[in-house]
Amino acid sequence: MRYFVEVSFRCDDDAIWDTLTRHLGFVEAETLEQAMALHHFFEMHPLVSGVETFIQSRDSQPYLLMTTYPERISRANVQRSRFQEAIAILGENSPGLAEWLFMETTGDEY
Repeated sequence: MRYFVEVSFRCDDDAIWDTLTRHLGFVEAETLEQAMALHHFFEMHPLVSGVETFIQSRDSQPYLLMTTYPERISRANVQRSRFQEAIAILGENSPGLAEWLFMETTGDEY
């Protein structure tokens, strides 16, 4: 499992925007707690226009956990709640969680 944070910046200077995006536009984290801390750090920065945090297993599509985009907040809240429930039942590092994530992101039902 990997967690990652995608960050969008707002800046009128193309060179600064390019540097920020290249170095900080995609940040990986080792744990959910690290990913959430990164998300909260970036969402408070004045040059950031949006932040999204995802989890992905080796075989799954990215699964949205948190976002600052108003049109996606409801979906992220539902998915984060489902993910936290799956962790509570299956365990954070279990093969079952990776399988659940794969099924959740491919649209298959149990």
